[in-house]
Amino acid sequence: MPIQPSQDDWLEDEPDDIEAEPKSPELRAAIAEVAKRCDEASLAYQIDEYDDDLDIVVQIPSGRDTRPVWISTVAEARALLAIDFENYVYVPGYEGIWHKLNNRAEFILSARLAGRLKRQIISSESGRIELAPSSVSLPKLAIGMASEEFNVFGRRVGARMSLTLENPASEPFKKGEEVVKALEKFGSSLLYQIDHIWNVPVSLVRERRRRPVRISGRRLEETSLSYPSFEYDAAPLSLYNYARNSVGMPLLQFLAYYQAMEFYFPFFSKMEAQKRLRTVLKNPSFRAEKDSDIARLISAIKETRAGSLYDERTMMKATIREVISRDELRVFLLANGFEEYFKGDYKKVCAHKISLDPKNDNLHDQVAERLYQIRCKIVHTKGDGGDGEFDLMLPYSDEEQYLGPDVELMSFVARCCINASGVAIS
Repeated sequence: MPIQPSQDDWLEDEPDDIEAEPKSPELRAAIAEVAKRCDEASLAYQIDEYDDDLDIVVQIPSGRDTRPVWISTVAEARALLAIDFENYVYVPGYEGIWHKLNNRAEFILSARLAGRLKRQIISSESGRIELAPSSVSLPKLAIGMASEEFNVFGRRVGARMSLTLENPASEPFKKGEEVVKALEKFGSSLLYQIDHIWNVPVSLVRERRRRPVRISGRRLEETSLSYPSFEYDAAPLSLYNYARNSVGMPLLQFLAYYQAMEFYFPFFSKMEAQKRLRTVLKNPSFRAEKDSDIARLISAIKETRAGSLYDERTMMKATIREVISRDELRVFLLANGFEEYFKGDYKKVCAHKISLDPKNDNLHDQVAERLYQIRCKIVHTKGDGGDGEFDLMLPYSDEEQYLGPDVELMSFVARCCINASGVAIS
């Protein structure tokens, strides 16, 4: 029997470059055959029928989750039925498939291979460069055109290159994690070798994962352009634009936004220092001739010149307090789905939680602390104050896959800093 997940789960990442075929007796029969085989293999699926369209979405296992395969034409259905799709699973984290019975895994490559390497592939009988291991206990490797089986699952138009990895029968893969481990050990080394020999950067295509929070944007019709009234600092604006255009690279985006904000640390931390000194000097009881009052002033000066006011964490807190009001910060977080994010997924990136309670008077500092800890995880440094070294956050890791909301928060803070520094154009 088909398993019925939510509608949102079925629609995630649906391809938009495939036109549905008008329903016909042939399409209906083909989809019924696909459904029958899914039932026999206990695979989840859903059949959708509209006025003129008919399709089936088959959920293929991917670790503890599943990924959808859309079938909306007779040709697609027949291609799927021509293979034992019941024995294939997706490899978690990659655009790759693994056949559970023949120990063969295949992964799509992101770059077009050029020159000598491509000529070697085309001239070979199999259309692939096959590399035999030095030991029968090691996997076979090959690079070439993607297989027909993969194209059934990949749903892309045009030729693509792939890397295949086949383990010997004596060393069968038992689960997806073992496939990933072998891929990262042998496949990554091979691609690194290609880069060195032919100067061709080649990488493995990663799985497109669903973002846990969808950040809302403004509609174009909500506002209109006007002649610029303010000019902004060039350096942070350049970093901000660089981050905005680094789509698909969340670690790079986060750091660029962070650097845009960091540009203003000296300015806003000095404002904090001036406030402290001004508080001492404006106290009606302050007397320059009293040693105790002079001692209080000296203590405040020491604190601002060499103390906590000039460590990075404190400068960040001072900057955020100066450029964003607490209400403005809370409205942004609530409007962009952070209330749901902080119910659980936030822990996959950083354990520090931000409370959205209206009575929370420490919202600025909690935001600053979370962003600061994430920055330390990305650059793998010890935090100020001797609180230990943070675990390194790697590209393509599970942590990075959930970083989207924090990147948007960092973008918002950087934008507020730039806005606050704007100077009227004369």
